[in-house]
Amino acid sequence: MTEKSTMLTGYGQYVFAVSLNATKTAIKKAIQEIYNVKPIKIRIIRHQGKKVRTGKNTSGYLKAWKKALVVVPKDAKIDVYEN
Repeated sequence: MTEKSTMLTGYGQYVFAVSLNATKTAIKKAIQEIYNVKPIKIRIIRHQGKKVRTGKNTSGYLKAWKKALVVVPKDAKIDVYEN
């Protein structure tokens, strides 16, 4: 949880790290099953893997990952810290 994602919870928006193969439909079903909340909107952000240095002459890669920004109705809340 970053400061930005914590701030977004006040606006009914929650950020989740999801599988690279996850679709909006699959994410919506998972949110409904786990938290019993029907999302209004889902946005997906895909982060590319990066080449990083781990020393003077050695390098490696950070894996690619995907995050989903889920918008829920105003009267609904997701308690992220309990689950």
